[in-house]
Amino acid sequence: MKSFIKFLMLNVVLLLPVASFAGRNPAVQPLFFEQLQAALPSSQPEPITTSGAVSDVTWQGLAWEVDNVKTSHVPIVIEFYSDDSGDCQRFNPVGTDECAPQLAQFDSASSSYGDNVKFIRFNVRLHPDVVNGPDVRVLPTHFFIADYTDTQHYTAVKVWGMLDEAGIAQVIQQTFNISQ
Repeated sequence: MKSFIKFLMLNVVLLLPVASFAGRNPAVQPLFFEQLQAALPSSQPEPITTSGAVSDVTWQGLAWEVDNVKTSHVPIVIEFYSDDSGDCQRFNPVGTDECAPQLAQFDSASSSYGDNVKFIRFNVRLHPDVVNGPDVRVLPTHFFIADYTDTQHYTAVKVWGMLDEAGIAQVIQQTFNISQ
């Protein structure tokens, strides 16, 4: 019992700094990985656009990138957003468009990690079911994925809401143990 209480206290202490800047639910559902596995193409799709170190991908491109973590062992950060400000307001608890300012913060954070972390962006308008799925209920939402071996064995954290560059760096440090 004492070890369980120590475990809970340690996790609360580690999560407090992250909880101060955005919502956090550490459980990315296995269903997300299963859906991506079903959409996995036989070859890597071209990104829709590339801005610096960030690639904007299709659903099949997202499936490819997540599956690639198994062999490359390079963690990825995925930003789920919409290019429609109405969507961003509707799917944000405070009713504001945090997607537009998030884009610049994500781009800026991505430039600090070189090949140590891959940054992917996914526009939920391309696959609207994502927003109504078990994991993306707020825009923007971020997934931090590493150590992915299959749909039941992975390290993945989701954080929803606006993350500034320091917040992204903090979650990367805590989740991947990688510094800028």
